[in-house]
Parts: sequence; structure tokens; C-alpha cells
Amino acid sequence: MIHLNKCRVKIKFQFGKCNNKLFSVTIKENNKSFDVLPFETDNKIIGVFENTIFLPTKIVITASGKDNSVDTKLDENFNIIEDLFVQITNISLDDFELHQNFLYKKIILNTVENTKIVSNYIGFNGEIELDFKQNNVFLQYLDSNLHPDLPLSKEDPIS
Repeated sequence: MIHLNKCRVKIKFQFGKCNNKLFSVTIKENNKSFDVLPFETDNKIIGVFENTIFLPTKIVITASGKDNSVDTKLDENFNIIEDLFVQITNISLDDFELHQNFLYKKIILNTVENTKIVSNYIGFNGEIELDFKQNNVFLQYLDSNLHPDLPLSKEDPIS
């Protein structure tokens, strides 16, 4: 019997170092918590979360450890020259990659200061909730990619 509600989720991250430290990233799904462990490859610092999930589900990504007063360095013209960040570079369900517009327009960071930022670039402490509402992987893939230029709901901000 085929279980279309069971799939493999893979989320890829890229990290930016500042003051010799990295963001701490934790993922929660179905009452389980996982730490994303960064590693260096090809002059990049990356991390990968991969796990079997059962749809529908919510995945909460928490980024913590940034001190905004020292973990973004600026030059004399106020250009960022070094920043502590983590960026979601790819999300896939059973090796089906979600559209790039999903990454840029449907990921909403809720900062600890209660600010909502629509971006896959996480430069502040906070949480992202990925709400996979469909009950099978194919419907979820289509739902995530169907209207990549529109927000998930009327309450979500439009970037």
C-alpha cells in the first residue's frame, strides 16, 4: 500500500559567520526537536535537515544566538561587511524541489521583536513556521508551487 502522506523533507541552509560564531538553528516537527549542525564545504558553511514526515504537519524553524548590537558589522558607509545569518537555500519533498518563489515569498520570519519579515534570509532571532496543510506529498507540492507569487493566506504579508 502506498502512503502518500509519508514523505522525506529536506531543508538546506547556508550560514554566515560573524565574530567567529554561527546562528543556532533548531527544527521542531511532530513534538520532536532537531539541531541543524553546520559544516564547511567548498568555502561555504552549510547545514541540512532531512527527516521523514507525515502530512499534514507544521515544521517550526528557530534561529537564535544573534546579538544585533555586535553581530552585524558595517563599514564607514553603513554597508554590511560581515553578518551573522542563516539562509534557507532549498526545500524539497521526496526530492521534488519547491519553487524558488516559495523560498522568497512564502517564508515568513516572526522575529523575537514581533516583526514579520518575508524572506528566506534569516538575519534576526525568531521562528519560521512551514505549514504543510495537504494530506499527500503531490498535493502539497502543487499547493506550495501553484501560485508562488501569492502569500499563503490573507493574513500573510505580501513582499
